[in-house]
Amino acid sequence: LRLLALHMADFLDTSVRYYIRQATGSSTSSSTSSSSTFNEAVQGIALFLDHALSIEAEVSKAEAAAVASAASEYQEECNSRCEAVHAHVKTLGSKMQTMIVEKEPLPACSLEELNAAIASHESRYDGIGVKSDCIPTQLLSAQPGDKLYANLLKKV
Repeated sequence: LRLLALHMADFLDTSVRYYIRQATGSSTSSSTSSSSTFNEAVQGIALFLDHALSIEAEVSKAEAAAVASAASEYQEECNSRCEAVHAHVKTLGSKMQTMIVEKEPLPACSLEELNAAIASHESRYDGIGVKSDCIPTQLLSAQPGDKLYANLLKKV
């Protein structure tokens, strides 16, 4: 990191000197007064920052275009996957909702199937920092009458 910092400092120093020369229109500083040298330095820094801002704007535009292109390319595929998972979860959820209303115990195989559907969908987006909707293992093992069973019902 120290080496990178030294290279960056050297780059910035060289860039600012270049823009000072651009601002003064000469390759060497021939000014003797400290105020004019300071003014030239400020003008050079201002040119450098203007150039850096214009490059940042160009990069931001290109980045936004790339993201929009990728999003439109995969939009249909993403929508169809989401619809399939939603339909599956909705079907399982409807069955379980009826059981919850009728105070019947939820079958472990249905809970595991629901969890598998959610986990399968979430696995495509692993690592992006989104909270999982999967049912925790501890809740999956809850039985009617257990303290955690009420939490399982809420999660479903």
